Amino acid sequence: MTMLRSLTHEGRRHAADMLARVRSGEASQLDMTEFDHPSHSGETGLSFPDPTGESVASRWHLGAWLFRTFAGAEEKMDAGAWSWLGLHLFDVLCPPKAGVRKVREDARYLLEAGDYRKAYRHLLAGPFLLMQAHRSDPDAVRGLLATSPDAPGEVYEQLAARKYTVTSRAVVQVATFLYFDLRTGKLKRGAGGSTAGSPRRLSEVLQQFDLTYDLQAISAQRLVGLLPKEFGRFLRA
Repeated sequence: MTMLRSLTHEGRRHAADMLARVRSGEASQLDMTEFDHPSHSGETGLSFPDPTGESVASRWHLGAWLFRTFAGAEEKMDAGAWSWLGLHLFDVLCPPKAGVRKVREDARYLLEAGDYRKAYRHLLAGPFLLMQAHRSDPDAVRGLLATSPDAPGEVYEQLAARKYTVTSRAVVQVATFLYFDLRTGKLKRGAGGSTAGSPRRLSEVLQQFDLTYDLQAISAQRLVGLLPKEFGRFLRA
């Protein structure tokens, strides 16, 4: 079992410096022992088993593991705790490929809790909150979390950027129906970019629908019926 810690303000600044060094190639990995000092992190009183195997097969599996592990402990899961966990699971969220790590923006690992425009980008808090919002039907979000743990994917990026879409049961169900292939467990071909029927187009269409329809109350069947013909290729697939 691993004891969960929470980054302090100073620890967060040090983490940003470490990420910058890995991003530039000056370092190849993070040294978590540097965050054991009380000036860099504090105890939360929570312990957890590290995810392995199927738990990190996709963002959906990782989100399910996060929800099973931390549901009920939200009061202790502050921005510092999510940020420490993002560093602790750095090998999962930023795996080396051909000996090189592609370190994304800090917000992917260090939670920007006060800024929703960035908070949803956190690679752990994002899937957790999505699972929490749709805990009665976790399969509904499979299309938003079908990618690998280090790659959010276009479906998630386009829909999670707005609370009124990502918290709508109908919206996530329809997105999964459109873009997720249940047979392969992966996204359908073409579920990206900005062409007709793409997740980006779906986001634009939903912005228009939100002016007329209550996306929190609408049914998935009704929403599918409102979609323009351009989405037909994904419906047929």
